[in-house]
Amino acid sequence: MAKKKAPKKENNFSEELRMRLPVLKFIGGFIIFTVVFYLITNADWFESVRTPLVGIYSTLASVVLNIFGYGTSAVGSVLRSADFSVNIKEGCDAVIPTVLFITAVLVFPTSWNHKLKGILIGVPLLFAVNLLRIITLYLTGLYQPDLFDFMHVEFWQVLFIVFTVLLFIRWLKGTNPIQTA
Repeated sequence: MAKKKAPKKENNFSEELRMRLPVLKFIGGFIIFTVVFYLITNADWFESVRTPLVGIYSTLASVVLNIFGYGTSAVGSVLRSADFSVNIKEGCDAVIPTVLFITAVLVFPTSWNHKLKGILIGVPLLFAVNLLRIITLYLTGLYQPDLFDFMHVEFWQVLFIVFTVLLFIRWLKGTNPIQTA
């Protein structure tokens, strides 16, 4: 008695491509949006956005610190007191992680309503975490100046990246991906 062989499923290139198309679209869209946003955020005119943004951060940080009696003031991007000052510069404004979060949300195949919710919740959360970052860096510089560089470069940069990725993953858990052919 001869055994019948199960029919072979053909895994040709077009079938593999069709199966991977949603992932390829996401990666391609992410790369394209990232390049576009990179060009925008590095254009000279973007300073007219960045300058007020860092001013808002320094002002809000000063308000929060003054609630706790630190006697700080904010002038432009500088948060200062008689004992310590910090200058909020490009890279400390959370623009790049925010842009990457928005980009990932925009290119993911889900409803525009869900994308809008993700952006309207995610961007303020990233703003709040960056404000907390600025406040803790000021306090670190004030009380533990020898730890300032570690906190600024190693601790908070890594933590902010991890928070941004986790925020995106959390947003993903609530999505209903749109099936693409």
